[in-house]
This record gives sequence, structure tokens and C-alpha cells, in this order.
Amino acid sequence: MKNLIYLFLTSITLLLIGCKSQYPDLEPGIYADLQTYNAIHGTTNNPHNLKHTPGGSSGGSAAALASGMTPLEFGSDIGGSIRTPANFCGLFGHKPTFDIIPQSGH
Repeated sequence: MKNLIYLFLTSITLLLIGCKSQYPDLEPGIYADLQTYNAIHGTTNNPHNLKHTPGGSSGGSAAALASGMTPLEFGSDIGGSIRTPANFCGLFGHKPTFDIIPQSGH
């Protein structure tokens, strides 16, 4: 079954860019990381200052949005996965009320 967000956005004929943005590799037992590095793609930098991180988890999404690569990003946020990278990149990240955004399809 397709994600409900995907179905809604395609129903209003919004072009979706089908890509997975950069996220950090997490070692077993590590559940949060404020940098965005992984062995495949290397390091994602903050578009406002390349010496700074865009934050972990959704850092690739925040960097893409802040640099103008995409007009909108979706994600999940339990412990700041959207809000922290958004803050690091000068954006607003909203954590919706639990279960308003479907939990499937991530």
C-alpha cells in the first residue's frame, strides 16, 4: 500500500522527487546523532556554512530544503529528527501530533 502522503501529493499533481537524502550511519545502541555522515556519501554540510553540520537524522533533507533543491520535505520526528536539522539550517520544522501523519511508508 502506498503512503497516504504520497497519494495525496500525487492527487494534486505535485511532482515528487524520489530520492532518499543523506542520513547518518548509526552503530548498534546509538539512537541519535547530530552530524550527517555515512560511508557511502560522505558528509553533508550545512548550506549556510560548509564548516557546520545540518544536524543528524533528517540533516540531508534540511540541507536540501535550505539550499533550494526542494520546496518541501516530509519526515518523522520522535526525538527531534525534523526539528533539530531545521533549526541548524535556519528553517522551521514541525512535529505533528502523534498519528496525524501516517506512521507507515517511511
